[in-house]
Formats: sequence, C-alpha cells, structure tokens
Amino acid sequence: MKRLSYCLLSALLIGAAAVPVQAVTPRQCVRKVADSTLSCTYTLIAMRSLQTAVEAYAIDKHQYPVAQSITELKSLVQPTYIVTTPLTDKWGTEFRYVLSADGKSYRIVSAGSDKVFDDSSWGSPGLLESSKEDAVVSSNGRDREWAIQE
Repeated sequence: MKRLSYCLLSALLIGAAAVPVQAVTPRQCVRKVADSTLSCTYTLIAMRSLQTAVEAYAIDKHQYPVAQSITELKSLVQPTYIVTTPLTDKWGTEFRYVLSADGKSYRIVSAGSDKVFDDSSWGSPGLLESSKEDAVVSSNGRDREWAIQE
C-alpha cells in the first residue's frame, strides 16, 4: 500500500510539473506491485510444497533427505511425496536445499529477484521488505519470507 501511495503521489507531482503523466501512471505502479507480489507468492508456495515433501519423506524414512542440490532432492521425493517438484523460483533461479552437517535440520532457499544467494543472511528470520533478499523456509521454523503487499 505504501508503494501504491508513493506512485500516486509521484504521478500527481509529475502532472503538476507539466510533464506528461504517461511517464509514470498509477496503473503502471499497480502493475509493478502486482507482478512482484505474484512472483513472491508463487515462489513461497513452491518452497512450502518442497518443505511438505521433505517433511513427508522424513516421517517415512526417519531422516531428512540427503541431497546436495534441488535436482538430487527431486529424485528422492518425486513422485512419492510430491507430484511435480518445483526446481526454480519465479525469477528462474534454482532453489537451494541445504541439509545441516548433522542431518537434523534443513533450509530451502530462494535467491530472490536479484538472483544472488547471500548465505550470511539465512540465519536471520523475519519478514523481508524487498524481493531481492533471500527467502528461507526451514525445519526449525526460523523462516525468512517476503511481506506480501496487497
């Protein structure tokens, strides 16, 4: 909502300065927010689907899947625990599945819209304001998720 208000204000200021309003219109701003929201929502749903498959595997096998990549994870959970394994986020970057050294916890990570992983941020749970930040779902509930704007 803050972004939409800012865009509306920008359009008014631009119009007041006698610059063509077509340069920045409220419709374009709404579209940008909606596109980002949809990409974040799709990615978080995909990550939660992966998490459900990993947890179901762990219930049956009494351990989390041992995999070095999302492709290896796919071979362990599909089709028994998930029909179609999402491999990439909405921005086209492959998810990362990271199993702890002791095998007792894991993280599923999206690099976000900037497509750059920053593993130093993964231990800080909470809501993220930018889709450029890495989102994390984990077995210990210390998740990092984008705040979805409506």
